[in-house]
Amino acid sequence: MRPSHVVVAADATAVSVAIVYVPQTIFPEFASDLEISEVAARDAFTASALSYALAFFAFGPLSDVYSARALASSGAVATALAGGLTALTTSFPMFVVAAAATGVCAASVPSAMLALAARAGNGRTGRSFGVILAATVAGITLGRGVGALLAGSVGWRWTYVVLASAILVAGLSSLALPRTTSRSQSVVRAYAAALTMIARPDVLRFLGVGGSLFFGYLGLTTVLTLRLSDPPLSLGPSAIGAINLSGLIALAGAPLAGALVPRLGAKKVSLLGLCLCLAGTVAVRLATDAVGATLGLLILYLGVFAAQPGLMVRLTQLVGVDQKGSASASYFLVCLLAGSFLGWLWQDHGWALVVVASAAAVVLTLVLASTTSDTRALRARGATR
Repeated sequence: MRPSHVVVAADATAVSVAIVYVPQTIFPEFASDLEISEVAARDAFTASALSYALAFFAFGPLSDVYSARALASSGAVATALAGGLTALTTSFPMFVVAAAATGVCAASVPSAMLALAARAGNGRTGRSFGVILAATVAGITLGRGVGALLAGSVGWRWTYVVLASAILVAGLSSLALPRTTSRSQSVVRAYAAALTMIARPDVLRFLGVGGSLFFGYLGLTTVLTLRLSDPPLSLGPSAIGAINLSGLIALAGAPLAGALVPRLGAKKVSLLGLCLCLAGTVAVRLATDAVGATLGLLILYLGVFAAQPGLMVRLTQLVGVDQKGSASASYFLVCLLAGSFLGWLWQDHGWALVVVASAAAVVLTLVLASTTSDTRALRARGATR
């Protein structure tokens, strides 16, 4: 991909992901407006995030059949429409349905862009993955940060309108992406091949790596947002948004790590990033105020951004060219689902056990990633990188 194409792909990915995570920090606003409890309002984020995660399996095989440009642009337009409808809802059940529909549509954009990155070739796969992955995590941060700041200024309905408008513009811009030819396989064969691929032991191992990493990373950052809003800190949406927004400083880690993949190797780059993740988890645990939490998040985000390109390159080197979209999407599906499981620990056992579970998950990720052989991937590197 050309630099201009990378910018377009990253922008479309970030804003599409952002609208999925908006409900996580603005729930006090729409809870008051829709006359429901804040506890019940948090279920809206669960619906939005879960539908977004599950939709990756639907769009992954499609990205192996249809043009990434067509899938991304049409998906962005659908996301913008669903987001606009969310702003018009007048009851909580309607809001949940609209937020879930927005999540489903939004998954089409990163699915298409990851498939495009996986086929970048000429040694650009690592860097392309780095940019798209950074945009994905940046979208999460933008949804939490900018979403909260906007909601505090103009209200939650206009927050959805602003993001939907940005997604619509990004979708139209996606038409400038390079035209990719459709694969020879049918949609049915693409889904069958995806199921067969997921059952392979070597692929399953990498899915386990991603799942354990996001169980620790995304679960911790999600619960941290809830902890900051509760006593003793009792921070408001704007303050929580500013803390989450600080993670954007670490965005440079992903493309830089991706650029190092051809030089150091995907395995070394991914392991270095995972070590930073562990350090960030410890720093968040030791934080006693907002400043400490911000510094811990910076280290944690930097580690995730640095590790993901190497892990994705290692995974996509294991599969054929017609399954790279499915492999990338399956990885993200497992990551996002695993990242939603720490909430019950927060509710039942408190913050301390959440951090212990998060650190244990990152350690498990390090063990799995370091003991997984790349012999098979190295033989395919020349054809897939």
